[in-house]
Amino acid sequence: MNTYGYVGGNPGRYTDKYGLESPIDWDLPGEPAYVNATLGVGASFTLVMIGLSADTGLYFSTSGKVCLYVNGCVRYGPGAFAGAGFVGGIGVSEACDDGANLDEDGFNVTGYSGPFEDLGSGIAGGASLNIGDDLNSFSGGKAFGGVGGGAAAGYQRCGMITFLCI
Repeated sequence: MNTYGYVGGNPGRYTDKYGLESPIDWDLPGEPAYVNATLGVGASFTLVMIGLSADTGLYFSTSGKVCLYVNGCVRYGPGAFAGAGFVGGIGVSEACDDGANLDEDGFNVTGYSGPFEDLGSGIAGGASLNIGDDLNSFSGGKAFGGVGGGAAAGYQRCGMITFLCI
């Protein structure tokens, strides 16, 4: 346990009298990046060496924006799994920020990839860890909980669209 985590493990260099500052610079190269969270519903299916997953819901950003999102992945890896349920995630990206990354139709398309796993019988769960194509975003941990059966793990290639940001 790092008792100096509030100053990045370096109490000689950083101070944080009230515990409100962060020694971590969350602004990645390029445009500003924001911590974000997603909450939605989704489903996944994998058979032998290929599968699909999809989810949709709300995308919340520390920029103050809330967007709708649709996410889809193609999965490659051994196993067999089918399930549906609730999906939640956290990450750092520019997908739902001040609107600078939206196209003329009000959409932002983000690509990312990384490992995944799904496991369960009856009550099922899964997780993934993803890095953005631009290497400037970390789509973070994404968790799935619901009903399903089987086991599958591997690599996934995904795309997420955010839109109708307020």
